[in-house]
Amino acid sequence: VASSFAPMLLALLAYLLGGIQPASAAITFDSALDQILNHNASVEIQKTNVEMASTKAFGAKAIFLPQVLLSAPLPGSNGAYYSPTGGASGTVTLNLFRGGADLAGIQAANADLESQNHGLDNVRLSVEQEAIGVLIAEINAHKSTEALSKQVKSFNNYLDIANQRYRNGALAQQEVEKISIDTENANAKLQNMKTQVSVSQANVARLLGH
Repeated sequence: VASSFAPMLLALLAYLLGGIQPASAAITFDSALDQILNHNASVEIQKTNVEMASTKAFGAKAIFLPQVLLSAPLPGSNGAYYSPTGGASGTVTLNLFRGGADLAGIQAANADLESQNHGLDNVRLSVEQEAIGVLIAEINAHKSTEALSKQVKSFNNYLDIANQRYRNGALAQQEVEKISIDTENANAKLQNMKTQVSVSQANVARLLGH
C-alpha cells in the first residue's frame, strides 16, 4: 500500500512545497516531514524542555568538578604591574560528597532528561502521524475529485442523450427525470469533494507553516 502511494505523495509534495522550495530541488517525503516537524509549535516547546533538562543534568554533574580561580598582577597607575603577593595565584576548590544528596540530585536530573526526551519522541510521533494522515487525505480528495468530475461529465452526456430521445418520443419522461436526478446528485457530490480538497489543502498548509 505504501509503495502505491509513494508516487502520488511525491507529486503532491512537489506541488505543495513549490512555493518554498526551488523548482529544481528534489522533494522527498522525509524532507517534507522534517519541514512539518520544524514548523510545529509543540515539537519546538518540547525541544526547549529537553534543552532545559539537559542543562539541569549537566549542572547536577558539574557540582563534583573542581572549581578553579586564578588571579594575576594588576596594572599600577604608571602602567607597571604589581601584586600584593608578588605574582599570580590560583585556588582550586572541590565540593564534598554530602551523604548521597548530590548523587540523588544527579539521578533526578538524569531521570527528568530521559523523561523529556521520551516526551519529545512522543510529540514527534504524534505530529508525524497527523502529517501522514493529512497528506493521504489530500491525495484521496484530489483523486476522488478527478473521478467525480469524469462521472459528472458522463451523466451530463447521458442527460443530453435522454432529452434528445424524449423529444423524439423514444424515451419516457420518468426515465429522463431519473437521469436528471442522478446528474444532480453527482454534481452535489463533486461540489462536496471540492470543499474537502480546500479543507485538506488548508490542513497541509497549516502543518507546513504557510
